[in-house]
This record gives sequence, C-alpha cells and structure tokens, in this order.
Amino acid sequence: MIMNDDMTHPQTPPSNDPMIQLFCSGSNRCGQLSLSDRSVQVDHFTKANLPSCVSDPSKLQLVRTLGENSVFVYNSRVIYALGYFGATNSIEVTHRPVFNDAIVQDIRQNQTRDMTSKTERTVKQLSCGFYHLIILDSEGDLWGYGDNENGELGLGHTNSVKGLVRIPFPCPLNDVPNSLETTRVIKRLACGLSTYVVTSSEEGDDLWCCGDNRTKQLGLGDQVEGTLEKVSQFTKITSNELRGKEIDDIACGAFHVCLLMSDQNVYCFGRNLFGELGIQMTFGPNICVPAPTRIREEFFVNNDEAKRRKRIVSVHCTSVNTMLRLEDDCFLVCGCNEQKRFGFEQPELEPSRFKVLPMPPQITKVTKISSGSFHFVFLTESNQLVVAGSNHFGQLSFGQKVTPSKATIVDPTDYCFKDIIDICCGNRHTLLLTRELESIQYEDREQLVRDLKKASQYRQLCSATRRYETNQTFGLLFDDPSTSDVKLIIDSSNSTVLHCHKIVLACRCEYFSSMFSHFAEKDWKEVTFMPLGDEGDNILIVTQFIRYLYTGSIEIGPDNAIGLLLIAVNLSMDLDSSFVSKVQEVIIHHLDVNNVLLVYRDVLNHISPPLSTTNETEDESKFLRPVLETLERACMVVCAKNWDTLVSKHKNDMDKFLSYQQYMAITSLKTRYR
Repeated sequence: MIMNDDMTHPQTPPSNDPMIQLFCSGSNRCGQLSLSDRSVQVDHFTKANLPSCVSDPSKLQLVRTLGENSVFVYNSRVIYALGYFGATNSIEVTHRPVFNDAIVQDIRQNQTRDMTSKTERTVKQLSCGFYHLIILDSEGDLWGYGDNENGELGLGHTNSVKGLVRIPFPCPLNDVPNSLETTRVIKRLACGLSTYVVTSSEEGDDLWCCGDNRTKQLGLGDQVEGTLEKVSQFTKITSNELRGKEIDDIACGAFHVCLLMSDQNVYCFGRNLFGELGIQMTFGPNICVPAPTRIREEFFVNNDEAKRRKRIVSVHCTSVNTMLRLEDDCFLVCGCNEQKRFGFEQPELEPSRFKVLPMPPQITKVTKISSGSFHFVFLTESNQLVVAGSNHFGQLSFGQKVTPSKATIVDPTDYCFKDIIDICCGNRHTLLLTRELESIQYEDREQLVRDLKKASQYRQLCSATRRYETNQTFGLLFDDPSTSDVKLIIDSSNSTVLHCHKIVLACRCEYFSSMFSHFAEKDWKEVTFMPLGDEGDNILIVTQFIRYLYTGSIEIGPDNAIGLLLIAVNLSMDLDSSFVSKVQEVIIHHLDVNNVLLVYRDVLNHISPPLSTTNETEDESKFLRPVLETLERACMVVCAKNWDTLVSKHKNDMDKFLSYQQYMAITSLKTRYR
C-alpha cells in the first residue's frame, strides 16, 4: 500500500459526518470489526464504529491484513489499529493510534544518533501481516508494531516489544560494503507471517526478509540451515534467479510469496500444500519450495491459451491461493479450491496450474482488489462488490455461512446502497468504507431554467456522479406547464397529461433521447407514453417514473414499485444503479405483513416462467432477474420474521400464493429469526 504524503495534519475534533460510514462482516473474535461485542460473528454487512477522533472520515484509508485485526490510515499521518497484534499489543475495542508524529518524536528522543527533522513525518508505505505492521515513513525510516515472536520486526531478536519501534534497516552485512547502504531506496513492503522489503539500487532490485521460515517462505534456500525456523534480522535473498532484475509487485500469504518481475516473469516460493505456488510438484504433507522459482509459461493457463499472451498487471495472495490479474480484467487463480469455491472443477487439495476465475458476466471494470487469508473481494467502477473464496465466518456477507461455488456479486441491500469508496479484507472478515453522495441543488429557479437550455451543461451535471440525485433541484420543474416544452399523454382517453421538458427527459433516459433526436416525434409538442398500458395503477406507476427522472426519488407503494422495473425493461433503459437501488429500497423498506404476500406474488410471477422464455431479450433478463431474486429473498425474510401473524391473519392468501417449495424455504428461515 503506497500512501500519498501530500496532505495536511489531521484536526482533533471528533467526527459526526453521516456521509462516511464503515460496514463490516465476518468474525469479531479479537474485536477487529469495531463492534463492542467481541463474541459476535456477523454474516451480513453491519454498520461499525469509525475511529472517534477522526474529524474528516473522507481521508481514511483501509489496509488489507491477514490476521484478526484491522488497520486504518488517516490523512497519511496517523495509523489506527484494532484487534490482535501479539500478546503485548492487543487492542480489543477502542481504535488506538499506533503511529503519528508525536509517537515518532518520543521515540526519536531515546535514539543515540541525531534524528532531528524539520518536517513532520507521514506514512509513505504500510503493510500489515498476521500480527504485525511495518511502516515506511516519508524520511525513509522503517517502523514496526506488533508481534515479534518469529523475528518478523527485523530487530535482531525475538523478544516481545511493546508499542511502536524503529527498525534499523538496512542492517550491516559482511558481504555488503557500507558505501552501498546509502544508495538503497526502499521500494515496496509486504507482510505475511514474515516481512519482506524490496530495495532498489543501480544494480537492480534486492529482496530482504525476516521472520517465520517454517515452510521456507523466506526464500533463502541454501543461505541458511534447512532446519532454521526463524530469522530475526533482515537478510538479503541472494538467488541467481532475481539478481539484477526489477520487482514490479510482491504479494504474501501466510506461508508463501509471489513476485512479479518487470520482464513479466512470475516467481514463487514457500509452502505449496494446496498448489498455491502454481508449480507442478509431487504432492506431500510438507511440500515447500525453498528459493524463488519461476512459474513456467505452460503452467499459467490450461483452458484458454489466448490468455497466456495478456500482460500481468498485479499479483495477490490469500493464505492458500495465488491470483494473477491480467489486462482486460482476466484473473488466474491457483491453490485451494475447497467446495469448488472458484467455479471450476478441481480436487480440493491437488496442486494445479493457474486457471481462469469465472467472473459474473454483468460486472464492469474492476477498480480495486483486496485479499484476506481465505477470500478475495473486488470493487468495480459501477460500485458492484464481487466476492470469492471461503465464507465460513460470514466474511462474504451472504446472510449465512455457506461458501459460494463461484465469484458472486454481493446484494447491495447489505451495505444500504451506499457508494463504496474503499475495501479491505482480513483473516476472516471484510470491511467497507462507504459514502452517501450529496445532491446537486439549485436555489435560483430561473438559473435552473437557463441551465436546462444548455444541453452540454446539463449533460455535464448528469455525468458528474454515478449516483445522480436531483432531489429539490429539477423537482421544481416537474409537471410545470409554464416552462414545459412537451406534454406526455399517459392514458388512452388523453385525460392524464404530464408537462415535461425534453432536455430533462433526454438526458435522464436514452429512450427519450432517441425520441427527441431521431424519431418522428422530435418536433411534436405532445407524445403518447404508455409503456404499461392505461390501467389505473399503470398511470400511477408511469407518473412516478417520470417524477423519478426529475427528482431522483420514488414515492410509491411496494405493490406498485415493481412496475417501475418493468418500464425500464420495456424501454431497454441504460439506467444507472441508483434507479434499481431506489426501487429495491422502497420495496424492502415498506414490506410488512399486510403487503408482503402481494409483493411476493408479483415477484414470483416475473421470475417464473423464466424471462428467457418470454418476449424479453437476454440482456433484459440479466437486468431484471438479479433484482427480482433480491426482492424474493427480502419477501422470504419478512415472511419468516412474521410467520405467526401471517398464519393467523392471512392463511387463505398464503395457501393461494405460496407453493409447497416456498413454504419449506420460508420455514427453513424461521429458526434464524426466532
């Protein structure tokens, strides 16, 4: 993790900003979820506590860990930690600052040599392993925090240390002249159960290591005795395979390491028990690779030879897997495939080649990846959250501790439809940092009308954010005859008319954009618009749909809200995710015992028969089906929570609407909500 050090010092007043929120899922055994109850295991994303002394949460960053802990970086100047960092440094409930300039100054005063600095130090890089942190500050000094049982802090001993400690790096070595020490620049940090530091010099990159070596994960090969289980001082790996080469990326699991070189070669070393190194070897209980070994090209892919020629962008590791990210968002995975969690056929413990990870077809470009000890999380540019791997502790937020058989999109209801700005994984938990985007508003109605006449200006406003919410802005003009330039007739008797604006409709909906640009109606002052017919309820639904285009809000009952989704399908709309999210939110928020059966019936009517057998195209089916499946799940939950009331008041409707299979599915949920 490379930090930006171009920021100001944080202020001290506590934050109450409701726009930024933290969500968590998974195990909280060591308090790593920032929840007060350590006994809790959360199997769906739940709101957690941010560090209380943070004044501007928008400057928080989450840090990927491998252990039962969580780490936050604030404004590149303060590091907050939570959870287990060894017996002497555990932080149970309250976020504790483990690095800031005041702490560094206090340590400096106890140093024998002069470390006076005229500038405040900031966090340049940071890596968190299982039980320890390694920090590179803006002046090139290394700092450590946490467990040192295996010498992972590189202090030359394995004694416990309390609090932040400065690490003497580079260490004086017999085979390295002192004159070369000043030319080394620390390039990258990586931590697992051990610590790795990549340094750069004129001769190329060097890889230094210390810590746990039980599975040969230090990559020292013949440099140390075969029985040596820990190294407490940073030692340079002298492998001929790496000499004179540049390291572009490094990733660590608990017991193995993966290197991506500038020449696109990939090297791995350490434990290969689950095939996590992608190296074909004779299988055995203690199988290890003691020195950096190049993965031969034929081991990259065995089911798509074309993928072999794509450029590798980055490498990522869990404790039992290695993943290569290629251009065009192709992901290759090797290692543990327990319960076929990655969507391809492979024995659970058989070392194998890298295979293509099947991703959901509807996702957009991946913008961020985080890997924990047993799972991966992907964030896309359209705010989709995709998860893959183990879910034994609920870390994938599926509402139950069942591991999926493939990479899966997380239901956005789990994180309340917020805009995700950062993600991170830990040992058996996941954290999300989210934001509620502010609305664009006008106070001057006349200025709004003038801006509406500038198509380019309006389009710029619409594209300024993915989740565009007009609120009390363009809502001022909804059904306003004094400024309208087109009438929408929404019933067959011409008695119901909405006074609209072509520029608003065109910029908010591609259907209207085509209508007013290419269709014969482009110069008409009146247009008939009845996408659902002209029955009474449909008129209400169409009115609410047009209102949404103006206001960004939906004011309709859950029994009619599904009609809004049908309009989107009928118009082949390329709507942003906020529309679908709002419809889901309206339905789910207003579900109760009086309407849940009607909504459930409507949802099931559109799921069965399958959409692919109706008039909808395949793309339209992909658009609507995930939404309906989410609503089906919400209806089942409400039925399960209110089962006794439904049986006593709506038994006839239940017999009419619910099949035997649906009865059984809801019954299986009842025990969870008792």
